[in-house]
Amino acid sequence: MSIKGQIVIPKEAREIFNIKEGDTSRGIAIAKYDDYLKFAEAIFNAGAQGNDDRD
Repeated sequence: MSIKGQIVIPKEAREIFNIKEGDTSRGIAIAKYDDYLKFAEAIFNAGAQGNDDRD
């Protein structure tokens, strides 16, 4: 991360997400691995709780 708080997005990622210089209408979430796992687990658990009501 630069002193200005900017990060470099690798070329391959920019191509995958079609990010061009000057784009401002989208964002990218960056999370630590452990935080991501907790988030994914919360989503999974919420879905599992709601499965009884689906038919």
